[in-house]
Amino acid sequence: MRSYRAIIERFIQEFGDGPVEQVTPEQILTYLNRLTEGNKPYTKRIRYSQLSSFKR
Repeated sequence: MRSYRAIIERFIQEFGDGPVEQVTPEQILTYLNRLTEGNKPYTKRIRYSQLSSFKR
């Protein structure tokens, strides 16, 4: 639960001013790349999964 909270809070800090529907895939990719820079591919997949579950 804490790991979900951390990524969602960061997402809200980054994109919290507008509706989630207006965030483009390119913006999300840039955000995830910045968030996971230097991490292993497994960590990148986990972060992507966490964020995609939030956006559904």
